[in-house]
Amino acid sequence: MSQKKEEKRQDRREASSLLDAWRVRSRVLRKVRKGNIDGGVELLTGKGVESILGKEKAEGVKLEDGREIDADTIILAVGSRPKVDLAEKANIELGESGSIEVDRHMRTSEEDIFACGDCAEKRSFFTGEPTQILLASIAATESRIAGANLFNTKRENSGQVGIYSTKIGDTAFAVAGLSEKSAKDSGYNVVTGRFKAANRHPGKMPGMKKTEVKLTFNRKPESS
Repeated sequence: MSQKKEEKRQDRREASSLLDAWRVRSRVLRKVRKGNIDGGVELLTGKGVESILGKEKAEGVKLEDGREIDADTIILAVGSRPKVDLAEKANIELGESGSIEVDRHMRTSEEDIFACGDCAEKRSFFTGEPTQILLASIAATESRIAGANLFNTKRENSGQVGIYSTKIGDTAFAVAGLSEKSAKDSGYNVVTGRFKAANRHPGKMPGMKKTEVKLTFNRKPESS
C-alpha cells in the first residue's frame, strides 16, 4: 500500500473516530457548560496544551494562553490505530477504515483465517458503513462468532449498535445506537421523542431520581 493512500485512510479513521466521540459527548458538554452537573467539573474548550509540567512525574499542564493547571494525573485521549502488520505481511486485505477486512462470519480475505477485536473492521448495524466503535463487549461477541464458525458457518455478525455510558458527579449519561444528528447525517427521516420519569417504581421510593430519555426513530413513509 502506498504511503499516500495509507495517510488518507488514517485521516478518515481519525475523523470518523473524533466525529463519533463528539456526537456522543456533545449533550454532556452542554449540560456541564450550563452548570447542571455537580462534581467540581471545569470544562475548558479551545484551550490547547503547550506543555506537560513536572520533572520526575507529571505535575500539571501549561496552556497556550499561559495558564498553568496542577494535576496528579494527565490523560491523553489520542485515539487508536489497528495493528495490522501481521495481516499485511500475509497479504490479507484491509478494509476502508484501514482495519482487517472481514465478512459477517469474521472471515478475512484468506478463507482459513479469521480476525476479531480492535484490529478487525467494524460496520454499523444501521448503515452498513465502517465505524470506529472499539469496545470490549464487541470484541467478545466477535470472538464468539469467529469461534462458532471455525468448522461450520453457524453465526453472523449483524453489525455494531454502539453503546456508551459515562458519569459526571452524580449524573449518568448513556447512548445506544445513532444519535439524532448521526441519524440525519446517515439519511434517515428522523423524528424524536423526549420524556422524563422516575428511575424506580413507585416513584416515592427513597433515592428516586429523574431520568431523562430521548428516543430517535426513522419516520415511516406515509402510504400513498
